[in-house]
Amino acid sequence: MSTPELEKYRLPEARPFDNHGRTVAGWTWAIGVCIAALVIGFGLVFSTILIWIGVALIAVITAVSLALRAAGKGQPNRLTHTAKRGAWYNE
Repeated sequence: MSTPELEKYRLPEARPFDNHGRTVAGWTWAIGVCIAALVIGFGLVFSTILIWIGVALIAVITAVSLALRAAGKGQPNRLTHTAKRGAWYNE
């Protein structure tokens, strides 16, 4: 029986973000959409106008979340200079 060949793994260039998407912009959007879905659900039972209010809430909360992301409260698009060059692990 022969010894199996070990696989070589390729490490990423930089460490991924630590927040796992748990940002102010992300939480704002998630909670806002849940509230809007609740309003839409009430609209299905009580009044059609509540459905449109819920849809409008989704549009508003999406705009607010994008504004928060633009203000730096969301997930960054690129890795920062401290995370580059693979300095987070030792070979």
